[in-house]
Amino acid sequence: MQPDEVSTSETPGRSLGKQVSSRKTSIGGGGNGSPSTKLLGPSTEQVSPQGAITKTEPEEPPQRHRDVPLRRLAYLNKPELPIILLGTIAASACGVTVPICGILLSNAVDTYYGPTSVLKSNASFWSLMFVVIGLASTVFSPARAYFFAVAGSKLVRRVRVMSFDRVVHMEIGWFDNPENSSGAVGARLSGDAAAVRCLVGDALALAVQNAAGFVAGLAIAFSASWQLALTILAFVPVMILNAWIHMKLMSGLNANAKVIQEEATQVAADAVGSIRTVASFAAEEKMVELYEKKGEGHLAGVKRASTNGSSLGFAFLLLFGFNAICFFVGARLLEKGKATMSEVFRVYFAISMSAVGIISQSRSLAPDVTKAKSATASVFAIVDRKSMIDSSDDSGVILEVVKGAITFQHVSFSYPTRPDVQVLQDFCLALHSGKARSIETSRYIYIFTFYYCCTGRRERKWEIDSDISAAEILRSRFWSHPARRSRHSEAAGKMAEEADRPSQSGTSSIQWHRTSQHCLREGRKCYRGRGIGCCKGRRCAPVY
Repeated sequence: MQPDEVSTSETPGRSLGKQVSSRKTSIGGGGNGSPSTKLLGPSTEQVSPQGAITKTEPEEPPQRHRDVPLRRLAYLNKPELPIILLGTIAASACGVTVPICGILLSNAVDTYYGPTSVLKSNASFWSLMFVVIGLASTVFSPARAYFFAVAGSKLVRRVRVMSFDRVVHMEIGWFDNPENSSGAVGARLSGDAAAVRCLVGDALALAVQNAAGFVAGLAIAFSASWQLALTILAFVPVMILNAWIHMKLMSGLNANAKVIQEEATQVAADAVGSIRTVASFAAEEKMVELYEKKGEGHLAGVKRASTNGSSLGFAFLLLFGFNAICFFVGARLLEKGKATMSEVFRVYFAISMSAVGIISQSRSLAPDVTKAKSATASVFAIVDRKSMIDSSDDSGVILEVVKGAITFQHVSFSYPTRPDVQVLQDFCLALHSGKARSIETSRYIYIFTFYYCCTGRRERKWEIDSDISAAEILRSRFWSHPARRSRHSEAAGKMAEEADRPSQSGTSSIQWHRTSQHCLREGRKCYRGRGIGCCKGRRCAPVY
């Protein structure tokens, strides 16, 4: 068989499955790390030639992605730790002001039952205390919002950069999946990444504020009347359970609504991107109907509103029951002389105001938090996925000169999204160093390892001095014949005929193209005499 002929030899049966040699292991080189010239063993991919095509692409991601723990977001936000600490202090101060207002209210009410001689002075004093609390809230509330907003914005930028970096290094087969089209990926990077800020910004600030207020309220209540405080605390587990059930229900509804929105966005992006095709077939009305069908999210909105309203109504039922129990038990304690009116009101205002603040703020933020959790899981599903063919892998040594040979033996290939349509079937080919071959796009992308989906055997042998960067070998060290890049078939045929014809200096045009690497790297072809060398851009023309 000639070196440039197509190989037709049979390949013995091989074990079922795909065996790919690791690209990150040390290749060549001795055990002591010194470089040594040797012929690299073939990098093979083997499956049973009689078996069906094995789909090596990962399965389509489920609609419900794995939840991302908050500690991972906290680790990503670690550079902004001083800012978060300042925001935590401001949020704690805002939370403490709520039960302190309860103390002021109880003392103000008790003032009206005191002697009339000190009524005016006491009322003026407690009024000034309310002014002080208001001024403190005016300072701490904007500070809390500012610090957590800065930390959240920096986290959003960091997550977007990580997601985009992962997207641009994904293998081509990943983009063939409709769920990973340009419209869906763009929606994730724009909307979902921005929703991450809710978990670190608003949600974290609210959690710190509510925790500080609740702890301060309990301390004030137990210091006033521990019997009444213990009685009221019986309602706390029920309130927490109600809030947890509400968030779980809202999380599932928001996940379904998110899928509906992504599908509708994808339809709109495809219609706008292919507007000429849509207009040619007069399919504008059909595209509008399809968009409306995909965007039928009003049913999910009705369910979400019903769930939110029912949960909120049950929460207020608990709140009013808390008021009834508090005043009933307080009256019994007053009757037995175990508490005073001031202590009863202090316990009531300290716990009730903290509880009302937690319920109202949590209910208003619960839909945003559940949506942010779903969006965070969607974004980190991209970040956590490892590309099957990562072009950014630069491990090893990049060689200046590589002599390679590529052999295909009975290869069958199909695209991951169309496994039933075979592009290559029982394909054999031998490519030797220094030879020019004309191949189709499907062979071209398979040589460059854009896809891993085949049966048969593929071998690449390299004569090297040490470890090689896989990405550099597969992409950078290949170059196409200028005739294949020409736009005009006549010029391409002429250059192809001249490829095997020796020039006046006895050097073939293939060798001349190698001496014109400067022009080829800059996307230009050199018209200087064959075998003389490159004109360094003085007589270069663009390659069409």
